[in-house]
Amino acid sequence: MDIVFLGTPDWAVYSLDKIAKDKNFNILHIITKEDKPAGRGRKLSPPPVKKYALENNLENLLLQPSKIDEQTINALKNKNIDLFVIVAYGKILPTPLLEIPKHGSVNIHPSLLPKYRGPSPLQTQILNNEKNTGYTIMLIDEEMDHGPILYQEKADIDISQHTFQSLGDLLFRQAAERLPEITVKYIKGDIKPYEQDHSRATFTKMIKKEDGLIKPEYNAFYIERMIRAYTPWPSVYTNISNNNPELNIKILEAYPYKSSHTYPSNTLYQEKGKLYLACADSTALEIKKLQPPSKPPMSAQDFINGYSKFISN
Repeated sequence: MDIVFLGTPDWAVYSLDKIAKDKNFNILHIITKEDKPAGRGRKLSPPPVKKYALENNLENLLLQPSKIDEQTINALKNKNIDLFVIVAYGKILPTPLLEIPKHGSVNIHPSLLPKYRGPSPLQTQILNNEKNTGYTIMLIDEEMDHGPILYQEKADIDISQHTFQSLGDLLFRQAAERLPEITVKYIKGDIKPYEQDHSRATFTKMIKKEDGLIKPEYNAFYIERMIRAYTPWPSVYTNISNNNPELNIKILEAYPYKSSHTYPSNTLYQEKGKLYLACADSTALEIKKLQPPSKPPMSAQDFINGYSKFISN
């Protein structure tokens, strides 16, 4: 079948690699996001899908539109496209584009739909300490994550042991293994799409920078989930004063405990050479790694040595 693949990050590369090596598929175009400045020098860096295409002699198939405009849509209309395969592309796709392929658009979503529709399913599942996770291979319609389901698989994992990055890596890898087979069966009519139970739908929000701010009412167990969900972005951070000018620190690694401390929430303190953040509900975080402003990440011990005025004893 003649397809167009749309995807951007490493997670999309897993599916692109499976599709590119499967003789059932003829890739007409690979659409990915534009190159972005990265690193200290802010040099333009290609997205992982583009890197894969360049490394596998597929550069002639690449399209990197800054937006899906009328010109892009008209160019694709002139192709005889059977299917779009969309994996973590990262942009909203207009209806006229989705109307082009004869058999619609297949998409991978990293949750067991209809739960966790929307832009942040991985982060929200971690924050909620979800017990059942998995992935969905689905057809796209005009509403977000609303389309008919082709296939679902539950992941037999403990989500409390995963970060945003590791959970996404696992689910997108697993989905990529099944994507070619499920897609071929769908085209042949061996799989009938079925409608989601929309009455059971739950929704996730667009994450903002301020979502990473630790609030006084948060307990340590919730903050630890925040760290796993919000690293590397927007990161988890707090402002420490201790009667000094405020210090904004990112917390990169920490472990939650029940504690009998008497400090107000959001106070840094040390006991027996270990660094803690006092939290609500008689809990505390033992901090292992953190990052002060304009400094590289450091261990708790290095922070104790260099920032003692911000630490209560």
